Amino acid sequence: DQVLVRVKELEKAAVQANAAGALDTANTRIIMEYALAAGMVLDRTPSGWQATVKALWTTAAPKITTTNPTVQLAVTALTGLLSSL
Repeated sequence: DQVLVRVKELEKAAVQANAAGALDTANTRIIMEYALAAGMVLDRTPSGWQATVKALWTTAAPKITTTNPTVQLAVTALTGLLSSL
C-alpha cells in the first residue's frame, strides 16, 4: 500500500536526519509517534483506515518544522498522497 510505503519513508528519513544532527529530537519524536500510530491503524483496520490516518497526519504535520530536504520531501509526499484519498 502506498500510504504505508510513504509513512515508512518518512520514518526512515527522520531517523537518518536525526542521527546526522539534521533533525532535532522534538521533530523526530512527532514523526516517530505518527508513524507508530499510523502503522497500528493500517494493520488493524485494513479497510477503514483512511479517515483515522488522515486525522492523525492533520494533527502531526503542522508540528513538524525542519529544513532537512529529505524529511521535507517525505512530508510532502505523504501529504500529497493522503490529500488525494
